Amino acid sequence: MVIKKNFFQKKINRVNLYSTKWTKYKKNILPLWVADMDYQTVPEITLELLEMFKYGSFGYTNPPPDLKKVISSYLNNVMHTRVKENNLFFLPNLGVGLNAIVRSLSQWDDSVLTFSPSYYPFFDCVKNSKRKLLISKLIRGEKKFFFDFADIEKKLNKNTKIILLCNPHNPTGRLWTYEELMTIEKIAKKNNLVVVSDEIHCEILMSDSAKFTSFHTISKWARNNTVTLHSASKTYNLAALGFAFGFAHNAKLKNKILDETKGLFEYMSPYGFHATKIAFTRGENWKKYLLIHLQNNLKTLDKAFEKQNLFNYFIPESTYLLWLNCSKIKNPENYFLKKGLGLYNGLLFGSKSFMRLNFACTQNDIKEIIKRLKL
Repeated sequence: MVIKKNFFQKKINRVNLYSTKWTKYKKNILPLWVADMDYQTVPEITLELLEMFKYGSFGYTNPPPDLKKVISSYLNNVMHTRVKENNLFFLPNLGVGLNAIVRSLSQWDDSVLTFSPSYYPFFDCVKNSKRKLLISKLIRGEKKFFFDFADIEKKLNKNTKIILLCNPHNPTGRLWTYEELMTIEKIAKKNNLVVVSDEIHCEILMSDSAKFTSFHTISKWARNNTVTLHSASKTYNLAALGFAFGFAHNAKLKNKILDETKGLFEYMSPYGFHATKIAFTRGENWKKYLLIHLQNNLKTLDKAFEKQNLFNYFIPESTYLLWLNCSKIKNPENYFLKKGLGLYNGLLFGSKSFMRLNFACTQNDIKEIIKRLKL
């Protein structure tokens, strides 16, 4: 189906759909918090699901027999690597995946290291599993964040079993470079750690020159000691359909996860299965125009935000999220709410003076953000 130029400008009334994003605030607040998009997904997905609903039968359903083949082929194109069908395993969502993997690959007295700021489920999955949470704070540079490698090594101990990596990074928008990932690899190898890499944002690139490096591709050791998590839900706006997947080249790691989670999530949404298959086979043109739209949104905000000095911001290399340093503002969440804007409080991500802004909305809403901030 041809994607017209104004496809991503269409305003959808998501309140009537019980949208998590759009039902949090009163009508006068423009929600810019949770990381989903205000756009219709790939039209072919909608048509296919409507065809499935037409039958009115909602019994147990198996995944399409070629689903793993489709996912494997897609990942090989996106990540420029070879992911075999037998490397894959299915999940209801990535939050479940994080919790399941931490419990599968560590014991009660073990510790797990991740970074701050980070997407808060990275903290929660460790706490939920009754493991010890180790946090290494990222270094805040002038234009981007960096790993503190000395601090990582200092924080690790003999009971540390896992590093949780968000690549690309939510909420800072960093695309970790090959060199940075190689240093993480050396630290993990030295300490005999498994790296769990959440790469759900890897297709949402904010420039044509941006380059994503999947952690498992950087070395033979990384290939054998990484569990990678991914889903079509972020790029193709399918979060409500409840389907994600992981892969591990090391059969022992994969089988350990499957053994420890046996019976916990055997049945997943058939609509998630089919939507993922269509996204990965017929969604490329839609994705092309999505990225153009998101990049234009970012350029518009950047041009407007340059005019103010109340908050600093970090231009994301990936994701549709702006990470705002609001240390000059006494109560940043209330400040933006009074302006009619609902941003995500950075306290949840480990940074109390920051706010996260989701710019995956229409151009009219981008203009409304600028208008309400009087820029």
